[in-house]
Amino acid sequence: MRHSVRTTLLLAGLCVALGPLTQAEARPIYAGTPYLGLQHSSLSLTSDRTLSSASPDMLDLRAGYFLFDHMALEARYGTGVKNDRLVRADQGRTKVSVDRYAGAYGSFHFPFATTSSVYLFGGLSHFKAEFEREDATFEDSDEGLSFGFGYQINTGDHFGLNLEYARFLEESGHRVVGYTVGAQVYF
Repeated sequence: MRHSVRTTLLLAGLCVALGPLTQAEARPIYAGTPYLGLQHSSLSLTSDRTLSSASPDMLDLRAGYFLFDHMALEARYGTGVKNDRLVRADQGRTKVSVDRYAGAYGSFHFPFATTSSVYLFGGLSHFKAEFEREDATFEDSDEGLSFGFGYQINTGDHFGLNLEYARFLEESGHRVVGYTVGAQVYF
């Protein structure tokens, strides 16, 4: 997990450093703007029944539409791209991978400077994960309320980069948080 956080912080610093260098004339976060994006998330999955956390990675596609200035609705769908292992209370190991993820969110952007904004988002998430133990493999799914915050920098009228932190899920003794970096195209 430390490697993922370090990478996310490095990318965040890069986005902040690039902010003054962008030449976008307008922020594409106004009413009537649709967008499509791709994101990579480093997750941290913990459970009340385990001694350690797992850090699987996932990719997700996001599609959204700004209903009003600075307020958008979006849908996301993703799948795991890297699995990880966690240690159970009985000292056994379990391989964890994200089978699929879906979410629906509202986001509220607070612009600053000419090309960037911070935003808050919230909504519903659904995760389906696969757990592989020494003696069995099983799947589990859960859904719940999600929230997070992010930083977005638009490098032009039609392209932007984003960084996010999200608490995707906290249900049934399981917690899933994510550190995300992504890019989006505005139409």
